Amino acid sequence: GLRPRFAGRPRQDFFCQLQKNSTHGLEGLVQELLDELLSKGYDVTPELNDTYERFDCGGKSNFWIRGRFIGSEIVARYGDWKNPEINSTFQSKGTGLSDEDREKYKKQSAAFLKDCAKREKESHTEAKKNAQALWAECKPKGEHPYLIKKGLGPVEKYGLRIRIASHGVPELIVPMHDHEGVLWNYQRILEDGQKLFQQGDITPVL
Repeated sequence: GLRPRFAGRPRQDFFCQLQKNSTHGLEGLVQELLDELLSKGYDVTPELNDTYERFDCGGKSNFWIRGRFIGSEIVARYGDWKNPEINSTFQSKGTGLSDEDREKYKKQSAAFLKDCAKREKESHTEAKKNAQALWAECKPKGEHPYLIKKGLGPVEKYGLRIRIASHGVPELIVPMHDHEGVLWNYQRILEDGQKLFQQGDITPVL
């Protein structure tokens, strides 16, 4: 599955390094990517070094991006762990390229995006497998402190389950199914109400 690292550095430092190492005038293309990300609420500066980078946006580390330079072009995939429907592709259009270079970059970009799609699918499949395994291990009946605080009844009344974490604290497990009833993911709710998803998950439309 995808194993991104937390990333980010000052935008000014990024452009200084880019200008130092680049002879292709890529600054404008990078700015185009950053502007697109910002327009969608992601004020981030990725490394674009062909690794999965994860950012903390608005207090939630859900945003990820994988991008790279291909000759005088930029190609990237980015999105949100918990809402794969907004996952997007950015692909710049290089200018002044020969037909040979344009065709070469086109093939490299296609290979990059194909690998991204493959790894995203593998990550979602792994998350599905993990979710179903955890669900099978959870207690199907009982009361949880979070529900008690809300004045609600036992978990079986709401189709929820209880997982006893390694430190002995009970976690409320909320299953997340797709429209066909397949379990793809789960949400963990702690006693204090904190809500967590597993890394690399896919959150289907319920």
